[in-house]
Amino acid sequence: MIFDQGSQIGKQHIDEKFLKNRNRSSTREFFHGKAAFQLFIFGFHRPAIKIKFLKHCLRDEWIEKIKEKQPEFRDEKLGRYKKEFDIPQYDAEILTESKHMADIFEETTAICGKPKKVSNWLMVETMRLLKEHSMEPEDISFSPANLAKLIGLTEDGTINSSVAKEVFEQVFEKNVDPESYVEEHGLKTVNDEGALEEVLKEVIAKNPKAIADYKGGKEKALGALVGQTMKAMKGKANPGMVNQKLREMLK
Repeated sequence: MIFDQGSQIGKQHIDEKFLKNRNRSSTREFFHGKAAFQLFIFGFHRPAIKIKFLKHCLRDEWIEKIKEKQPEFRDEKLGRYKKEFDIPQYDAEILTESKHMADIFEETTAICGKPKKVSNWLMVETMRLLKEHSMEPEDISFSPANLAKLIGLTEDGTINSSVAKEVFEQVFEKNVDPESYVEEHGLKTVNDEGALEEVLKEVIAKNPKAIADYKGGKEKALGALVGQTMKAMKGKANPGMVNQKLREMLK
């Protein structure tokens, strides 16, 4: 009914507008929006217009524009994650279950350039805290920038892994700036060998049995001494340095 009533008016409108614009650079714009709809409804009675319309619609650039506006399907994202970020299938499946989680992963990776580290933080600590707080991935409120900063602090040795987990809980709950938080709470790793040696001397003096066990071939005893040292230094020591120094002092 609509087509019958409007066909003559529509034909005349399209014919006149098409002929008026066919030799102008603005012809391309004519095929978008309302004009394209009108052309589709009324203009196909003229073969020349039909051919012009179809040629325009099938232009590569037009097709690419349409593709760009379409959301990425999950299967496509899974394939891209494995190829572009080289992360395991299981990780990619978990990350892509939630668009919000996937967005955080990609934005954080774009900032720090360490996709596997980002994936680990999201897959382990983030999922643990989500479960503890009975939250869903869509409820995550920390920014990619702050997660990237935390990864940077651990990578450059400013804080150790145990401190990083402590800081991440604050990032997760309050979206704190990890750099400021570490500075304000004095959480930077202590790399002062002199200070470390003083603490190690005290630990060795207070743990004669562990020393005897280690010298008797029990490697696990060294782990106990490292733990005592870390506790004495409030978790701010470099575990690798502690281990190395202990071995040197117990030769």
